[in-house]
Amino acid sequence: MIHFFRSHQAQALDRAAESITQLNDQRLAELKNEKQLQEIKNEVINREAQRLAAKHGKDHPTVQKLQVRSTYNQPMLSGLDAEIEKASGKTEPLPANAWRLNGKVIDKKEQPVPDIIVSFADENRNWIRELGNSISDEAGYYSLTISEQFIERAQKEKLYLSASNRNQQVLYFALNAFVPTRGIIDYQDIVPGEEGRANSPGVTK
Repeated sequence: MIHFFRSHQAQALDRAAESITQLNDQRLAELKNEKQLQEIKNEVINREAQRLAAKHGKDHPTVQKLQVRSTYNQPMLSGLDAEIEKASGKTEPLPANAWRLNGKVIDKKEQPVPDIIVSFADENRNWIRELGNSISDEAGYYSLTISEQFIERAQKEKLYLSASNRNQQVLYFALNAFVPTRGIIDYQDIVPGEEGRANSPGVTK
């Protein structure tokens, strides 16, 4: 009976993971479509602004209005790029009753920073070795997973996100502690050299 229950639970988790993957793929496709649509709209606006500028001059009110609209759309396109990049990040299915924190290591210009060691530390900034670490890849992505074996202990301790280089120089230390939640995947970007401000739902002061 116990074996049947565990087998049924595993199948349910597999189906849930598959559904989540499908939803992520659908969201990625929708984001790409939205970006393509916005780029087309922006191109139409720019061409119309050029046409009217050639006819009436660049100081014409309609030309200036179109230029403002084009400039206003740029942050939207940048935001879509960021969301597409997040949605494109493929991770392994989350094990049952585990918690995961992933994100990107980026510089102040939002460019990826590879080869940064990301881990959890205690209040004294000591690495919690049992929880492992993750090294950011070429795209800046890192992923830390706390398994069911350690999650109870992790929930009792204060976990601070820390990032360092290969010379063990600490480049980032979160101001707030994370609270692991079973079955949840949280996201947190890291900017080396800046004060660590954690904005994830799994954060406590």
